[in-house]
Amino acid sequence: MINQSLRSEWKRFVCAHELGHDRLHRGYGYYFIEEQTLFCPGRFEREANRFAVEFLAYPDQVGPGESIRDFYLRNHIPMEIIDKT
Repeated sequence: MINQSLRSEWKRFVCAHELGHDRLHRGYGYYFIEEQTLFCPGRFEREANRFAVEFLAYPDQVGPGESIRDFYLRNHIPMEIIDKT
């Protein structure tokens, strides 16, 4: 379920982020990772964020001289994610 009070770009991102967890971290739940493994949950979140960015922007790429901020804007990716991938 996605929180309906989120802005549309966030709804899109959350959906892609959760898809990233499904594809990259199948069988691992947050509490399992935190309590039963030596893995850092933050790493899994960054991986899911990167998956979401690449998924939402595919097949687009950063253009010559284009900033990451402009690339994210053009692809409707929340600015708050820039430092979290």
